[in-house]
Amino acid sequence: MREDLNRFPIISLISLYGIENGGVRHISSMLKKYGFTVNVIFFKKWINNNIKNPTHNEINMLSDLIVRLNTDLIGIGFGSPYFKIAKLVTENIRQKTNAPIVWGGIHSTIMPEDCIEVNDIICVGEGEYPMLELAQRLLEKKNIDDIKNLWIKEKGCIKKNPLRPLICDLNELPYRDFEQERKYWIENDRIFEYDPIKWVAEFRIMASRGCPYHCSYCYNSALRSIYIGKGDYFRKRSVENVLDELLYAKRQIPRIKRIKFDDDTFVFGQKWIDEFCRRYKSEINLPFDILLNPEMANYDTLWKLKRAGLKRVQVGIQTGSETEAKEVYERPLSNRKILEFSQMNKHLGLDVIYDVILDDPLATESDKEELFKFIFNLPRPYKLFLYSLTVFPKTALAEKLLRAGMITEDEIEGRAAKSFYQFRLSMDYSRSKEDAFLVSLLVLMTKNFIPKRFIGFLRKRKFFKRHPLIIEVFARLANIIKLSFIGFKMLIRGELTCLKIREYGSLRNLITQ
Repeated sequence: MREDLNRFPIISLISLYGIENGGVRHISSMLKKYGFTVNVIFFKKWINNNIKNPTHNEINMLSDLIVRLNTDLIGIGFGSPYFKIAKLVTENIRQKTNAPIVWGGIHSTIMPEDCIEVNDIICVGEGEYPMLELAQRLLEKKNIDDIKNLWIKEKGCIKKNPLRPLICDLNELPYRDFEQERKYWIENDRIFEYDPIKWVAEFRIMASRGCPYHCSYCYNSALRSIYIGKGDYFRKRSVENVLDELLYAKRQIPRIKRIKFDDDTFVFGQKWIDEFCRRYKSEINLPFDILLNPEMANYDTLWKLKRAGLKRVQVGIQTGSETEAKEVYERPLSNRKILEFSQMNKHLGLDVIYDVILDDPLATESDKEELFKFIFNLPRPYKLFLYSLTVFPKTALAEKLLRAGMITEDEIEGRAAKSFYQFRLSMDYSRSKEDAFLVSLLVLMTKNFIPKRFIGFLRKRKFFKRHPLIIEVFARLANIIKLSFIGFKMLIRGELTCLKIREYGSLRNLITQ
């Protein structure tokens, strides 16, 4: 930091491969609320199954921009797959400035031991108040060694400060920063001086933090153990707070056509739901989507939400095998509840998406057969979001697979980056013939123009199971037809943007729906 005692530190926050990064935007707002000058730099865009490492030129652009902005404190927020990229970026920045660099985000929280080996300051857990306190200490020229949530390495010694309690009242936080000033986007060897989120048509928001469930493949299974004794893990915002942020977002991002509630599951009390439904239609009046656990599905509640603007519900099946769901994914969800929801939706008429996880090394042939039968028996229409199992560090599933000797540490995100090329499942990924056959059949299942009886016929033909390429080509063509139709409808509704096409538009890595 320069020796100007009368000047607030200038802070630059970097979001790696995420223009929506809620953590970075929350921290930016918190710092600005207390008078600090904040730059937010969005370094590269997430692209489904086609994430590329930054070019040497882009890395230099980032560090040169940091210097040009007279930065005194740098924050980098990222998830596990970007650990190696964070390391490259940090090493390059250090060559051009002595400003302290703080790593934050989910990987720093889950894997602080690995991160502190590379960077000198790590934020473990929620970052709004630690970063504010760090900035204030730098302003006042005070020691930073005892700031809670921060791990600090100095002269080879590591100070692991304790976690502060979880933020209990989410309403006390300022809304995420969507102002256009001091926003930069580095992409395709260019620097754009604006916030790329201004081009989105689907706006994502969370009305809560944490999750009431403990699914083994999810980060929540690791985070819960970290936060034991630090307050309620699952916390909710007030309706007033959520709607006010949506109004603020609509002013800043005029292209918004749809809202997606990105909460791990949309679980709120009846009083909250009633107030939300009463006010959302008149104050926001945009179609919205939610993620829902079928165990919490209630006809009256969903009907109220539909009248308020609910259009689409995303439901996690993960597997049609109840044994696999309980023993592998630790999801005590009965198929009966999912079927009850699907029957309920015949009357509601909501657009439904079912999430399914494939490429699970623990799945037996019996599990796969149960999955197909279960999907086959679900009433159409619906979409499937197929995911290829990705193992994240310190999750219960990662520990289980390591103990079973089915993976190594090098196959877990952070050291690996499978999500760069296979997160939402694509059909070009290398699989056994049996699995390729199953994937192709599941892709066909969501195509209403292909009779179920025909798909059942294909399933029973051993020839196609031994030679799945024929069915795979057929499934690819059917998928292109359906996605073209979906894209046309999005275009008519004003929801198809250049950013959305760039995220999902690769024919080679085409998603399935």
